[in-house]
This record gives sequence, C-alpha cells and structure tokens, in this order.
Amino acid sequence: MNALTGRNDLGFHEFVVLPKAKVKGLLAAAERVQAALDDGTLGKSFTEDSDQCVDRAVAALDALKEAAGELAHEYRFTSPFIRYRQEFLRHGDSPRHLRALAMNLYNGRAVNLSALFMNAEDAHTRIALECIASYAEFGENDTFFMSLAGEICDMDENETVNVVVSINSRTRGVAS
Repeated sequence: MNALTGRNDLGFHEFVVLPKAKVKGLLAAAERVQAALDDGTLGKSFTEDSDQCVDRAVAALDALKEAAGELAHEYRFTSPFIRYRQEFLRHGDSPRHLRALAMNLYNGRAVNLSALFMNAEDAHTRIALECIASYAEFGENDTFFMSLAGEICDMDENETVNVVVSINSRTRGVAS
C-alpha cells in the first residue's frame, strides 16, 4: 500500500463498506476525546485531583474504545459473496438484482444498477457495494465469488428450462 496515494501495488484503491451509523459513532467518540484534549480535561485528569475531570476523560476514552471495537467487528474480512450467499439465492426483486450484479461482474451481462439501488432495502444496497468493492480488489481470484457465480448460472439455466417446459406443456394442452 502506497501511503501517499492510498493505492495497493496493483493500482486499485482499497475500499471498505461499513455501516454509516457505526462510522458516525466512531467519529463522535473521537470528537469527544478531542474536545477533552482541547479544553484541558484530558491533561487535568492526569495532573489534578479532580474526579469530574477523570470521569469525563475516562468516559470519552471508553466511548472511543467501544465505537472502535464495534467498527473493527464489522471489518473482518470474509468474502461478501460467501457472507451474503443466502441473500443472492433468495426469491424477490432485490435478490434478483443482486444476482444480476454478480452476473455482470462474472461475465459482463448487462445490469440495471439504478433498479438495484433505487428499489433495494439498505441492507441489499450495502451488500451490493461490498461486493463491488471486493470484486475491484480480488476479481475472479475470489473463489467464493466464482462459486456463487456458478450457482447463479445453474439457477438461470434451471429457470429457463422450467419456463420452456411450462410453455411447451401449455402449447400441448391447447393443441389437444
């Protein structure tokens, strides 16, 4: 990772998709520590015998530790393609759009991203963004992505076969 450009050796930016509320919580906790530093509370908690200063400094540092821990818990790397596999394979509009996104990444099949982002629940939007970021970093080297793409291809083939069989049975029924 180049510290100046924020790029890894391959020239790609590294992205991490995290819940906005937890990032805001970390920022608020950091601001509390900064405020305690700016107003002298942090320094006074070490040099003066003031329970109020110590309590305020400890509360600010504890809040920072807790918020950082929550965010660190979110940033465990597991391929989003395995972590959210069940979401991709469910029935419904958002999962169908997620599958279309996976197929676009896999084989370039056209995908309507606006349909995904405009109509998806927040959870599905986050899943899509995590998957895009992961694909940008690992591409087809992510074995979980490749496995999921294969499953989706198989699903598509089965759905196509079922539709053809259904149409053929209706045709036979009409002709009889």
